[in-house]
Amino acid sequence: MDLFSGLASSACDFLGCSNDDADFRLYTENEVEISNELVVSSLSGENRAYSTEGEATIATGNAGAYGGIVNFGNLQLIDSRYLILLMTNEGDLSGDILLPDGDFFKTLSAGAKIGGDSVLNVNNDAGILNNGTTTALTGDNTALSTEGSVIDTGNARAKTSVMNFANQIGAPICFVVNVAGTWNGDVVQMPEGFTHEQASFGHLICGAGGGESHGGTAGFHASTTNYARVLNNAIVEAKTGGNTAEGANASITTGDADAFLSILNVVNQTIIGQDWIFAVFNVAGDWDGNLQFGPKPGQPDILGEITERLSGGGSGKKRTSNIGFYSSDIILTKESAVTQVASPAQVEYTITVDNRGAKLRKVVIQDTMHGPDGKEIGSQMWNLGKMEANEIVTIKYTIDFKHDAAPGYYTNVASLSGTFEQNIPIQVLRAEDVIEILPGGEVLGVGPQCEPLITEYIRPGKKNTPAQVSLLQTFLNDSEGENLKVTGIYDAPTIAALNRFQKKYATDILSPWGISHATGNVYYTTQKKINSVYCKNETGFELTTEQLLEISKFKAQLSKPNADLLNGGDVGLKKQRPTAKGPFLMPPPAIPMMFAPVSNTDAKPVSMINLPVSLFKNWLLSAVPHVEALER
Repeated sequence: MDLFSGLASSACDFLGCSNDDADFRLYTENEVEISNELVVSSLSGENRAYSTEGEATIATGNAGAYGGIVNFGNLQLIDSRYLILLMTNEGDLSGDILLPDGDFFKTLSAGAKIGGDSVLNVNNDAGILNNGTTTALTGDNTALSTEGSVIDTGNARAKTSVMNFANQIGAPICFVVNVAGTWNGDVVQMPEGFTHEQASFGHLICGAGGGESHGGTAGFHASTTNYARVLNNAIVEAKTGGNTAEGANASITTGDADAFLSILNVVNQTIIGQDWIFAVFNVAGDWDGNLQFGPKPGQPDILGEITERLSGGGSGKKRTSNIGFYSSDIILTKESAVTQVASPAQVEYTITVDNRGAKLRKVVIQDTMHGPDGKEIGSQMWNLGKMEANEIVTIKYTIDFKHDAAPGYYTNVASLSGTFEQNIPIQVLRAEDVIEILPGGEVLGVGPQCEPLITEYIRPGKKNTPAQVSLLQTFLNDSEGENLKVTGIYDAPTIAALNRFQKKYATDILSPWGISHATGNVYYTTQKKINSVYCKNETGFELTTEQLLEISKFKAQLSKPNADLLNGGDVGLKKQRPTAKGPFLMPPPAIPMMFAPVSNTDAKPVSMINLPVSLFKNWLLSAVPHVEALER
């Protein structure tokens, strides 16, 4: 309930009155009676095996029984933000539970700010009775044998956990870790001001927010009486034992038995003007992991990514925008020029503040660098002062990593603070960037780890390397589901299959040349795509500058009128011999020398445009295979 926003001693429109001296008064009386009956049983035991002559063998599986009771009663949450989080993992758990970092909790309010002439009366009465029994049985087995008997039992583990949180006013932020088995972990990077203690029900981590108080106004009168009566009866049992085997040879092997019961009662809580978090993590087995506040240096900020996506932000890896009570639409980003570099090196950083909301005052950027060990190694600050609406400020600077810089991950965090025009504080924003510094002289790996499959030019009607054609046929069968015979011959079925591959990946193969029809030629872009698919889309199969230039020239020629394109390929005795491959310029002897019959020694070149169609086609087919684009 947000009952008090907008109410003051001089205005009470909410009540429909006009008396300046009117007060707002709240009277509540709450009574709750809760009764729960819970029975959970898991049984793989109590088996019987008899044999008069042979073996009597019993082998049971595991039995796991997990029960939980959760009661919430008489919660009064007024002008407050709150999160109640309950998690139960059946059996063992491997992995960390990641919570927001310490800076997040510094922004939360620790309690209400109640004005003058206010009265708060709270009377709480709670009666809670918990009857919980857990049983784990792997024993109580009997093996009777005339020759030999064996009994091998599994592990038995039973735990009952009872948690009562009652009659609190302004409860702290708390995280409860309740592990039935062994916790092979710890609380990591606990926020400043929080405490960690071992309670009868598990680990209790509690603290308070460090942000500004907010909430009610003057003249607030509240009187509440809460009665809570809770009765919980629970039985949880897991049995793999209780077996009987009788024979010439008798053996009993049982599985593990795990029984876990958790009872949680949260009653008579009064929270006013506060940010409250109550979380319980139950693990009904062993836990190999940490309760971790914020990512460690070098780890990705998973929660930041999720927060940004949920808030409609982009997919940028380094942008965060925390929304508070009075937050504006401000986007803070931080980016480095590299993600990995060997020392010594100079790394340029860019901080951008994009104010898409109201005017701001006293804007300050604080920038802090943390080394691989998590310790702060330097900081700097920029005082931006006022920022207008829709104003963007960009800050660029360079950090010099010396040759003796310790290798590892360096985390650079920028935070923004300030106020609005009404002197209302801005919710603190953070953006961070992580780079890895490699030891001096270490060379970063480049190029693909997978060797290219196709390395030669394959074309129809030409002499191709059989081994390369066989590799192509095998690739098309495996990757594209073709049914080609692996013959090493670039035959019609193989060409048709290659054409289908080119059309499938036309954007990568044909479009760069400016065409849309398959060519049947395994040239630059086709080779690149085949090798990329073969190596599971691994990068590194980039075209050379010469290849890109050839593609660019062809595409430029293709855009010209046909007459110009063909005349550009006229050949004759007096034409300069080509020195490089081009759309219509082939290295000798690929260019056919065709001349008109003459009786004198002055032989004149004949333009291809004037040749018979059959001769022109033959020339085109011999000249064009250098570029898959021309097979149209």
